[in-house]
Amino acid sequence: MMFLEKNSRRYSFVLWLLSAVLLFGCGSGVKTENGLITINIAKSYSEKELILQDLFDVEYLPLETTDEFVTAGNVAYVGDDCIWLGSYRTGDFQLLNREGKYIRTINRKGQSGEEYLFYSGMTFDPLAKELYVSDSRKVVVFDEEGNFKRSFQTPLQDDSYIYWMNDFNPEYLLCYMESRVPVNTEEQEQINVSALGFILVSKKDGSIRKINIPFERYASPNIVFEETYTSILNYTQIPFQDQWILTEISSDTTYLLSQDYQLKPFIVRTPTASEMNPEVYLYAGVMTDRYYFLQTVDKAYNRETKVGFETREILYDKEEKAVYEYVVYNNDFTDERPLNLVRQFPNTLLPVNKGDVAYVSKIDAPDLVDAYKEGKLREGSRLEEIASTLDEEDNPVILIAKYKK
Repeated sequence: MMFLEKNSRRYSFVLWLLSAVLLFGCGSGVKTENGLITINIAKSYSEKELILQDLFDVEYLPLETTDEFVTAGNVAYVGDDCIWLGSYRTGDFQLLNREGKYIRTINRKGQSGEEYLFYSGMTFDPLAKELYVSDSRKVVVFDEEGNFKRSFQTPLQDDSYIYWMNDFNPEYLLCYMESRVPVNTEEQEQINVSALGFILVSKKDGSIRKINIPFERYASPNIVFEETYTSILNYTQIPFQDQWILTEISSDTTYLLSQDYQLKPFIVRTPTASEMNPEVYLYAGVMTDRYYFLQTVDKAYNRETKVGFETREILYDKEEKAVYEYVVYNNDFTDERPLNLVRQFPNTLLPVNKGDVAYVSKIDAPDLVDAYKEGKLREGSRLEEIASTLDEEDNPVILIAKYKK
């Protein structure tokens, strides 16, 4: 998992003065609005209990299982007419139609210029019908059939690599650059901090536009031990209708990036991380018209017990203008299983926050089979119906949470 330490000052008042801060090194400034949300993550909040089906219309999509198609991949993209699964372990990208029927697998792992050694991120452009795969600083582009189209290198220093990647618009990919060398914050002089953070990468030639999020001191994503390290894997960039939520934990502020490249403050966390022991950071997840689902993560890890990075699920209620700790239950399970609505490791949840889809998650077949045998599925539900036909070796069921009409 990836975590960041930060020693920046609080920006809650300074943000109002940030209109002079430049985006992409040009005349576009950071915009501020009176609706800026400030959340004290050190406080305890009363709990709000929610039911998934009260928030969303829930669709279950069983993925077909055949001799040709068995997957351990996670959902990487969901569109109007297709679904892509990706597996970091195998390097497979599997294309399905919107009904969960298998179409093909693309795997171009290799060492040639038309292949990738591994992938640190992938995204799909539904307009150009192109699959983008990042391999360190290299991006390889394929068509839907898996045919090579082009590749390019991002013009950055060797000490950084693409960690996250998404489809931003017809021209650009939205990427987060991470340090190739695992360092603690105290060692930041060893790396080029200016090469890290959010960038827009041209889909045509790999040229970049830097997104300048202001902070006083770089926050490393790592906890480094003598011969190894560990880090947080919470997602730094979340779609939000026609915008993107950017979490740079070197800053106390979460930002919104619009399609016209304007950057504006969205949520401010207090106190600053350096004032907390352990440091605590705030990440965004699923968004609705009323609720913003968030998660705090403690920067603490016990190497011997392998326990750490404790999380707390909180939400901001726009209607009440209040913060709560929350728990969400899926009413199709009878044993009150809490749901996590922020994307983290393991990567089983994909916030979409666009169109009619709020998020997508995966339910593994063995878990459903066990729940069915133990009578833990709501009688007469669609999920019970699906589970009654499953085998433990079957492919997972995809849960698609749609905004209520």
